[in-house]
Amino acid sequence: MNQSSEIGSNQGIQPTTGRASPTVTYSVQTTKPSKAQANLRAGEIIQGSIVEVFSDKEVSIRLPNGTFKAMLSNKLKAGDSLFFKVIETAPSLVLKIHSVSVSSGGKEFSSSELLRMLDLPDTSVYKDILDFLKSRISVISRDDVLMIYKGLISIKDSDRKLLNIKDALMVLFEMKHAGLPLTPETISRILPLFDGNRKLSQALNKMKSLLDSLPKEISDKLKVHFKGLMSSNPSPSYMIDFFSFMEKATGSFISDLIELQENKNNEKYEEFNKQLMLTLRTIEAALLWNAYAAIHNQPQQIFIPVWLKGTLQVAQMAIKQSDEKKQKKKGQIYFSFDIPTINLGTVHIEGALLDNILTTTISAPKDNSVKLLSKHSPKLNQGLLKHNIHLQSISFVLTQTGQSDHPHDKSSSQPKGFQIVV
Repeated sequence: MNQSSEIGSNQGIQPTTGRASPTVTYSVQTTKPSKAQANLRAGEIIQGSIVEVFSDKEVSIRLPNGTFKAMLSNKLKAGDSLFFKVIETAPSLVLKIHSVSVSSGGKEFSSSELLRMLDLPDTSVYKDILDFLKSRISVISRDDVLMIYKGLISIKDSDRKLLNIKDALMVLFEMKHAGLPLTPETISRILPLFDGNRKLSQALNKMKSLLDSLPKEISDKLKVHFKGLMSSNPSPSYMIDFFSFMEKATGSFISDLIELQENKNNEKYEEFNKQLMLTLRTIEAALLWNAYAAIHNQPQQIFIPVWLKGTLQVAQMAIKQSDEKKQKKKGQIYFSFDIPTINLGTVHIEGALLDNILTTTISAPKDNSVKLLSKHSPKLNQGLLKHNIHLQSISFVLTQTGQSDHPHDKSSSQPKGFQIVV
């Protein structure tokens, strides 16, 4: 698909004629070899700054091992600072533009300036990508921009209708972090994962409401699963395994749904099958995500259903293996998660659990939110005691901005749901 993508008014991403993504990488080649080049190694990333521009194609560039004259073909200016990747060191030093910081001296560059330095087209699509990345990371890689651009314009037409540009970029950014290929097929299979907790909540409640319209044999089998969730005190393991393909596969909720889906006699139950397929596609998306996330040491996604105030709701959680240096005590569980709220803002909770003893910090973006949360700490303690968890210490603080587990990230790569570090 040689088309770029634009926003239509409330119609998702709309295809439109545009300039294709550049396929030829841009290199800087020094005019003369130098003994100082021996200090550089192919593959390493170095920072350089443009000292002087002699002509449209020749500049003086300062690198860690000296200042060189270089032949250029883009629009760099004196004072520009970039990161370069060393391609060759002999017979001449060959560099490739790698990345650029989004700000310098406390001043943030415009997207047009960043595109100029990265030697990328100054189009609305690329500006949308740069605007998004500037809000998430402090150093932007040229190859990453190209990868996201190619992923964006390759999104299937059927999927374009479901996304606006911001959501599409968020999906592609998260997929890249998890190591997934940004191909049309993979994007289409992963999409149900995003906002998956809301989709699964709706699907579960709809299927529950339709149980009595199904044949008794099917209805009775599924009612057992829903009854387990709606019991007064379901075990954590039951809730965690509820959507699992792997654990206790025979007779599980998902295995029963698969059996129903494969039975052609059930095709007449159109509305129930619609919710069934939505559930299976969402869980399949999580499995695909987790397969890649495990390889790249990224958070894995799980869904946990709960019966709350007379309705089934689903929490979406991201679980990540902790840093070995951080794991100081055997058996200690570190956790961190965000809860978006309408009135309090996004409440962040983190802490550690060891032998049923909990230490936690709860942060909120507003003073009045912190005070309100602190006021209700006795109720929190009572709730924890019901589950045999003893609160050793709890702190209520204002949210600190700019914290992240990823190099150059300005915010967490998990914008929604939970993250538990074990």
